[in-house]
Amino acid sequence: MNFVIEIANMLLGGLAAGMVLFIVSVGLSVTMGLMGFVNLAHGAFAMLGGYVIVLSMRRCTVFGIVDVHSMLLGENSIFNSCVNVARRQLGCMRYCYVSTGCRTPRRHACQPDGVIAAVKARVSDPVKQASEIANEKLRVRPQFNAVRFGKPDYAQLAETCAIEITRGADDESEMGVFHDLFQPQREANLKARLEEYTPAGMDVGVFFAN
Repeated sequence: MNFVIEIANMLLGGLAAGMVLFIVSVGLSVTMGLMGFVNLAHGAFAMLGGYVIVLSMRRCTVFGIVDVHSMLLGENSIFNSCVNVARRQLGCMRYCYVSTGCRTPRRHACQPDGVIAAVKARVSDPVKQASEIANEKLRVRPQFNAVRFGKPDYAQLAETCAIEITRGADDESEMGVFHDLFQPQREANLKARLEEYTPAGMDVGVFFAN
């Protein structure tokens, strides 16, 4: 089953990369044509750039497959689809969410790797272990308020998202593009102040407005 999924990811990734190369080459052809400059190697230039490009991403949320030559650093980011690099020995990914089965550089403190390792350490029975791993992978998959570009809450993590994602960055903030809002820390500070200054006999709570 994993082999079939990997082949499907490779086919879809190749199709997406081919479409990008086609669009780039057509755009360059139109531009060069208007300039009166004849060059039939536009697609080759775009392909060459795809083979030598080096990627570095911090505090990003990415929808769609990422195909790149090498990734020097992926940090505090959410890759909602697969990441495929040609040179796995270069760079690293740390405190990121990236699906299992992807071709990535070495990973540190990423999800769902963390919950999978925890299940393997806790459960020895292979059947039960496989079932719990599947459940944990589904539980920590990022959930968003909106995934359609243009909406105000586009790429914003939902309240039902797992704590491994909402506090999974290296500074215990949330992974992804909203990392620098430091919402988990602000919520914790607010609750601490409320507990300290709330009069006896009163209950308080935090309600999120979006």
